[in-house]
Amino acid sequence: MNSASPDCVQAGNRYRAYAPVPALLVIAVGLLVRFLYLDADPPLFFTGTTQALLTDPYNVIHFARNKALYDQWDIFDYHRWDVFKYSLSSGFSYLFFAFGGVSRVTANLSAMVLNLGGLLFFVFGMARQSRRAALISAVILFSNMTLIVYGRYPFLENGLIFISGLSFYVFTRWYPNRIVIVATGVLIALAVLSGKAFGIVVLLPPLVVIWNARHVRYKSEMLLLGSVTVLSGILLTLLFYGTNIMIVYRYVTEQSTGMYGIPESLLSPLTFFEHLVTLGGSSRVFSYAPFLLGLVLFAAVYLLLTGREIKDHQHRDNRTLFNVVWLMAGFLLLMLFNYRPLRYQLFLLLPLSGIVATAITDSGSGKRRIMPGGWRLVAVILLCWYVATQVFFVAGHGGITPDDQPGIVLYALGIALPAGFFFYRYRQYVIRILAACRAMAFIVLLVGMVMVQGVWIYTWLHRPAYMMRDAGEDMHQILGPNAVVAGPFSSALTIDNDIRSFIYMFGLTQKEPDLFDRFPITHLAVDLSNFGPAQRDYPFLSETRMVGRYWFRDVTVRILQRPDPVWGYDGKPYLPSEYELARSHFLGPTHDSTLLYIKRFMGKYPGNLSAMTLLSEYYLSMTAVDSALRVYDLMRSDHPNDYSLYFDQAFTLYKLGYYLQRPEYRTDADRLFERAVELNPHLANDIIRAKHEADSVVNRIP
Repeated sequence: MNSASPDCVQAGNRYRAYAPVPALLVIAVGLLVRFLYLDADPPLFFTGTTQALLTDPYNVIHFARNKALYDQWDIFDYHRWDVFKYSLSSGFSYLFFAFGGVSRVTANLSAMVLNLGGLLFFVFGMARQSRRAALISAVILFSNMTLIVYGRYPFLENGLIFISGLSFYVFTRWYPNRIVIVATGVLIALAVLSGKAFGIVVLLPPLVVIWNARHVRYKSEMLLLGSVTVLSGILLTLLFYGTNIMIVYRYVTEQSTGMYGIPESLLSPLTFFEHLVTLGGSSRVFSYAPFLLGLVLFAAVYLLLTGREIKDHQHRDNRTLFNVVWLMAGFLLLMLFNYRPLRYQLFLLLPLSGIVATAITDSGSGKRRIMPGGWRLVAVILLCWYVATQVFFVAGHGGITPDDQPGIVLYALGIALPAGFFFYRYRQYVIRILAACRAMAFIVLLVGMVMVQGVWIYTWLHRPAYMMRDAGEDMHQILGPNAVVAGPFSSALTIDNDIRSFIYMFGLTQKEPDLFDRFPITHLAVDLSNFGPAQRDYPFLSETRMVGRYWFRDVTVRILQRPDPVWGYDGKPYLPSEYELARSHFLGPTHDSTLLYIKRFMGKYPGNLSAMTLLSEYYLSMTAVDSALRVYDLMRSDHPNDYSLYFDQAFTLYKLGYYLQRPEYRTDADRLFERAVELNPHLANDIIRAKHEADSVVNRIP
């Protein structure tokens, strides 16, 4: 199997000799960039991967923030989200808050430590197999842009990655010691209750490893692992929730089948296979690391078409088997559901990197031989089908819709059938080439992967945006001292200040009809997609008044004040700020009083963007166009990278060009629109809609 051309072998030897140097450099850079600009926004180009990056992380640490700021975990006695309170991410963030204070930086640092800790534990576990395998795995994990980004925000999934990596290290390091079986069972229970419920799949790898070892006591060891996991889960549930254990059940069911329905993949064989090969495509797992697909194809083809020459080195088999079962169990579970966001799939990148590393190191060891078998042919065809489908998704740059998927799946199958038969039919030649040129192939794929990751990292970090941090500071200034902000963006906008927030996502299946009667909610922080369901559930919210507006990535978030008289957090009537009073006068009959309150407010907060925006609107209402435009220019000079300011001024100029018959205004507007798109390419469609809106209004004027 290893008889290959001398040139290819010599090239492989040269690449193997020098490979550790660039690999270590990549690992060092991957570690460093995780610590840079910890209060920066998520990358703009992560659009199309749901709003989770913008909304979810700081909901998870909501209770830890409360405890650090107000010495109470739950300031509203509202237990619907207690799952967040007992998460590992929440616990870690509280430790960082206790020592470093509550801020976006400390929250993100706690997440980064969890994520990085899980990756390091996994790499240390792979080092027990071989240093080369650990090096390859580390390069794949530490340079992955998706893991870098999601690893910087306090998601539940980072707790799962930490516990999963630790479980892999502990079990593969010390098994068959029976004490490690107990420790692994406890860790798996923690993975489920303090990470994510689907972390239960981490139970299967150690069970299969124990079964495969076939020691005299393997049955009792499997029973011990299962019993410890169940018992630990029961004890932790009682410790966390006491008699309120139904909270966990309601949360899990609502966040899985409750909101997204019964898995369609279970209702039709065709849909099952469609879900099977598209997992990771619509969520864009490989979009930011396309060369990883090449490594996956290389590794899986090699491992599927070969088998162990002799049954030695069981410690190596244990790690490979653990990773294979971990990857397959997690993959098959997650592919079933209708809702499959990117963050759910991140913990599968660990075993995936381990399998790739194993294939590359084993391909030159001489311990594997080519194996026949009908199941291997089927497996290779399925592999090719999956990889071909993912290539279509990567090429589509996130533009593939659910309606496009059935056609793509069929096209990919047309490619997979001949490719799979080719790999199987000529497996002797395929394996020889892979074994002989593995080092050179790895370096080529590695260089390509690292270059792509480097482009994404540079795109993000050469001009970091701080829109969410600045919006939180702005909101802190424009709201009254006893405000309570609810809505999907409330936690994200209060992490840097002391405004009290209330977790609530509109459109949930389990409604809270008396929500606004039970709790002193004064304001909402919502985008348009959430405000629609909010109005349907609570019709009186249609009369809310907007007091602020912020733009994040491709989402516009509005701060809305309740229309009815409300009570603040302290049980007293809500005390509006001078800014809110100015806005009330602006929208009411006492229009002339607007300027008085704006000036009072800006005497305290001279750079507040919401106040300056209101000031420009006031000047426009008084036909003082030049004064309004000067305010816009001042805002842009103070915030040169704020794409929303360029868009707002451009839209204003575009409309003024029509109303005042000043075509030069529309020319200036186009220049500002272009600058807005340079800063945020996702504004292009919004600009088209804005121009169409202005053109339509003008065309309707008689």
